[in-house]
Amino acid sequence: MMPGTMITTIVAITLSSAAAAQEVVERPVGPLPAANPASIDLPGADAELWNQGPYNGLNGLSNGVESAIGARRTLMFDFVVPPGQIWHIDGLTWRHVWETLPPGSGTAVEVRFRTTYENRPSVPIGDWRTSTSYEEYPVFQGRDAISVAAFEPVTLIAGTHWIEAVIVGPENNFWRTADLAIGTQVWVDYADRGGFQRGDRVFGVAYDITGILTGTAESAYTLTVTGMCPGVVYFTWGGARPNGRQGVILAMRRGAYTIPSGHCEGIVLGVEGGAQLAAIISTEVGTGKRWFHAGAHPCAWYLQLIDVQSCRLSNPAQIP
Repeated sequence: MMPGTMITTIVAITLSSAAAAQEVVERPVGPLPAANPASIDLPGADAELWNQGPYNGLNGLSNGVESAIGARRTLMFDFVVPPGQIWHIDGLTWRHVWETLPPGSGTAVEVRFRTTYENRPSVPIGDWRTSTSYEEYPVFQGRDAISVAAFEPVTLIAGTHWIEAVIVGPENNFWRTADLAIGTQVWVDYADRGGFQRGDRVFGVAYDITGILTGTAESAYTLTVTGMCPGVVYFTWGGARPNGRQGVILAMRRGAYTIPSGHCEGIVLGVEGGAQLAAIISTEVGTGKRWFHAGAHPCAWYLQLIDVQSCRLSNPAQIP
């Protein structure tokens, strides 16, 4: 038994120079201590997960689909899923005004999500999706509208992400501004004014925009990797489905690889680059630990776990 491994079984994965799992050996080694996770105050169903703040009275940023203004203009703001949580986002609320028309003139919103890289929106997470419901409510004594949109849930793990949105309607629309929430301004993709860029490149001012994300949250499916590479590498998980099965995914780097087929088709991993299923192991009581012998090839690569039944993902973790 390896020192400090109080676990029910150990799976030793021997990695070849091509980083492929060649051998999986399970041996009973002792009992697993009862899990004692820290309590997390989680929002309930359809709770407010993120709030960019109210309209600051300064301006509104143009956005709309191509049919409305002759060029598609989308807006993006960032948000943070806290450590220890997974969010299932299914709604967006924001304040805006039509150029000449009254509230109620919109028909839908199109949204998608992006990863982050160096405080900027990066790789899209999945495709554009159109709202499944959309309502505009007039703001008292004004032409502004408060819009409430629902869409199919998007599941995101802890970290910084971006939502990108565009209003569907008959003319130009102005999404109201908010104070900078966490120091990162709005980004835009303006087909007619320079494409994908920071908002101040277009407006000369570092704006942010209003927005409330709604949905549900749950305790995270967590992965921690320790040890030494080359050598013995340990990985520990928590928050898994008890008595289930989970896949161990190995890949070169963080990213957004989409599983192309099978039971988990369409699931977007948090890793990419030679992504492969290295092993399938039990989740035990929801927590557990394994080790494997690693050669030099996978050092600094990433592991991620996936529940083979629900397709739920852990966070990615780098091999030290």
